[in-house]
This record gives sequence, structure tokens and C-alpha cells, in this order.
Amino acid sequence: MIKIENIRKSFQGKDFFKDISFILNRGEKIGLVGKNGSGKSILLKIIIRETEIDGGQVLTDKNEIIGYLPQILEVDLERTIRAFFLEDKKIEDWQIKKFLAKLGISNIDLGRKLKGLSSGELTKIALSRLLVKEPTILLLDEPTNNLDIKGMLYLQKFLFSFKGGILLVSHDRWILDKISTKIVVIQSTEEGNISKIYPGNFSNYQRIRQKEIEKEGILYKLQQKRIKRIEKNVKERKEKAEILDRKAKAGLTQDGRYLLSKGGKMAKGAKAIKKRAERFLESEGKINKIYKEKKFEFSFEGFLEKSQRAAKIEDVSFSLRSRKEILKDINFEIFGKDRISLLGPNGVGKTSFVKILFGEISPTKGKIKFNPNVKIGYLPQEIIFKDYQKTVFEEFEKDIKISENEARRILGRFLFSGEEQKKQLQDLSIGEGRKLYLAKIVASRANFLLLDEPTNHLDILSVEAIEKALFQFKGAIFIVSHDRYFLENIGIERFYYLKQGYFKEFYYLKDLEKIMS
Repeated sequence: MIKIENIRKSFQGKDFFKDISFILNRGEKIGLVGKNGSGKSILLKIIIRETEIDGGQVLTDKNEIIGYLPQILEVDLERTIRAFFLEDKKIEDWQIKKFLAKLGISNIDLGRKLKGLSSGELTKIALSRLLVKEPTILLLDEPTNNLDIKGMLYLQKFLFSFKGGILLVSHDRWILDKISTKIVVIQSTEEGNISKIYPGNFSNYQRIRQKEIEKEGILYKLQQKRIKRIEKNVKERKEKAEILDRKAKAGLTQDGRYLLSKGGKMAKGAKAIKKRAERFLESEGKINKIYKEKKFEFSFEGFLEKSQRAAKIEDVSFSLRSRKEILKDINFEIFGKDRISLLGPNGVGKTSFVKILFGEISPTKGKIKFNPNVKIGYLPQEIIFKDYQKTVFEEFEKDIKISENEARRILGRFLFSGEEQKKQLQDLSIGEGRKLYLAKIVASRANFLLLDEPTNHLDILSVEAIEKALFQFKGAIFIVSHDRYFLENIGIERFYYLKQGYFKEFYYLKDLEKIMS
């Protein structure tokens, strides 16, 4: 058991954590969620005592063995996989392979250096190594980052079958739904971040939270009305008392003592009402105004008729410089309202196909015919700007023919307002870079969206904003994504799984494992 009790933490004299409290029991699987920058990673470091606190305590049962996977792995990339495993405990090769197999890694050379691995492979190997210590509690910070769809399925199965406790920081709502028994939310308030606990999985938390927001909004308004009535009553009594006192002192009545006495009684009555109001608020509990997180809201304005053929892909094949053919005889059509997703392991050619569709690279064989009315809005997986000295506004307006006011209005929807528009591109986070690209697509009024991993590096609130915009979009969508929750929410109607160069078509995510086998 780990008990987090009234944790307080401040930075530069400002309260960051006001009150973080919850218990992680062995066998429980807690999803820890909150917007980017809310302190989820900091909290994990507090639990393992890498970061100090200003108040409260973390109590860990002496029998617990904690395994911690940080979001950013700091490892010696010159080490071999075998040496990496032997850092903590001497074990045999067959044991290393057994641990690796739990995360879906097989037939790998243990003498291979870590620097030759992909980010996803390194994450799975680091998680496998944690198992050497036989942990009873796992603290995992964004373990789905860099994993392909196959890796995420293995991770999901592993987490589901793990018998110990899990505290999981993740933006992957599908995994949060499948494995969580409880959700802990780090919530922003005007006084600092607090924790709130919700039973069940992520979807259950969202349902409960939405009802809470509606109820809290109504109760807040009712309480504010009562407070205003009390304040008005107190104010009126005080004013009457002051008038009576002034009259008495000015000798406006023969019985000045009576008026003065009456004014004093009225003033005392006002104080009594105020005290009763304070006691009422104490007993009922003051309801704070709901603290609204800043989130961006936008829409894609492009339009295509459902019967319009947007693109026809004919016998497309593509080979790398090594002459290895990664795409073979791809044939399909995309119509005006189609919503299509391409899935597959990392490195099989998904991004290459997207680049071929956009015209960034040419197919080795075959061709793509586009409807002349199609206007593509392209979001690449890797966001690269030509000149990082430019400001957000300069980058945004350079290729777009709209008025300055309209440009600033669109940027404002993506939370680039005021001073944020003067930010240099070199100072943007990866997530902010993606939002800027999305803002450019909105301004272009594209009617065919070509999106390569659009949810990468974005928090859940941002992803939900994109979901809403895509769901309402009236054009064609072709998207590469490993986020299954996201794909379900935007209404994907046709899936392709890229395997050994060929597209395998299917229509429901529940069939994914069967298609992969």
C-alpha cells in the first residue's frame, strides 16, 4: 500500500499542489490524469522520493517493491540489452528473454546495443527490466509514448494481468478504460492543484464529472443568490442605522436618545445577520466557482459531396533505397465523406504512404488521381519549421490569404492570443507546434484532411477538441493513428492494417487482433 496524504508543494513561492491525497492498494490499478503541466510526473517523483515536498507525507508499506518507469528514459545507449538487464540483478539469458516476451519482444539479439533500438522498443525493454525486481507496485509515466499499435496491445494485456498495484499516467484513454479500477484527477483551482478520486474507469469518470459540473454550477448560482440577498439585507440595515444616528446627532428629533438607541439596535442586527450568514456558509460549505481549464475550440470548414470521388489510388507500390518494397499494389478509392484510418506497426510504411498521398514523395509504381476540387490539409507526424526565429503569427500568415484580424482570431481559438502570437517558433512545445499546424489547416479551408498521428504530444483536453472538430467535419479524412479511443470517437468507418506491404481492410476495431495475427 502507498498512502499519499495532504501533499503540498510550491514553486517560487506559489502553491502548486494544495492538497493531493489518495491511497494505492496492492491489486488496484489507478489512472492518474490531468492537463499537461498539472504535476503528474512530479507526483510520481515525490512518491519515489526524488522530489521534496513542503507538507504532507507519503507512506509506503515496508513490504512493497516499487518499479518506476519515467517518461524520459536516461540510459547509456552504448550498453547492450543484456548489460542493461544485469544492472540490477544477475540473471540468465533465458530469464531475460522470458521478461521480454511478456511485452511482446522475441527473437532479439541480447548483444545488440540500446542505441540501435527504436523509442518504442526501448520503452518495452525498460518496462521488461522492471520485472526483474519482482515489483508489487508499478509507477508508469506515459508508457504508451512511442509504442505502435502492436506494442500497445501487448502493454494492455500485461497491465491487465499484473497482480500488483499500478499508478498509470497516460493520455491513452483506451488503456485507461480497459485497466483502471479508479481514476485520480489532478484538478486546477485558484489556490493550487488538488486531487479528486472517481471509482471505475476513464469513461465512468467522464460521466460522473460531467454531472458534477452541471450540479456544481446550479448549486453555485443558488448559493450566490442567497449570499447576495443576505448582503443586501445587511447593507440596508447598516444604511438605516447610519441615517438614524445622523438624525439623532443633528437633533432632528426631541427624543435623540431613542433614535440613537434604535440605530444602534439596527447596526447590531446587521452584525447578527452577517454572523448567521458566516455560520451558514461554514455548515453548508462554500461552493467555489467552477475553475474552467483553458481549452481550444475550432472547426474545419471544408466540404465535399458524399458522392464526389476525392482520390483514386491505383496499383501504388513503393521501395526504399535499399530496394526493399514496403508498399505493394495498393488499390482503393476515397469519397467525399469517407473516414479512413491506416494502422500498423512502426516502420512498415504508414508515413511513407501518407507522404505519397500528399505528393511529398513519389511512388515507385502506380499513380494517384485527385479530384481537382480537392484541397488537402496535411498534418505531418514530425513538425518541422523552416525558420525557427519567426514568430507564431509570422509563420501562420505567410502562406494564408486572409485578413490580419481573421488570422489573429483563428490563432486565438488555438490558445495563441496576445503575447503568445509573438512567441518564436523555437520556444514552442511539440504540442504547441502541432496546434499551429492545425490552425493553418483550419485557415486553408481544406476539404480532405491527411493526418499523421495528430494526437501525439497532446493532453486529453486538446485531443477531445480535435475529436469534436473531426466528428463535425464535412469532408474526407485519411488518418494514421494508434489512439483507438480517438478513432472510435471521430467515427472511422473503414480501417486498413498495413502488413508485409499489403493493406488488409476491416471495419471494426474489435477485429484488430484477428487482423494482426
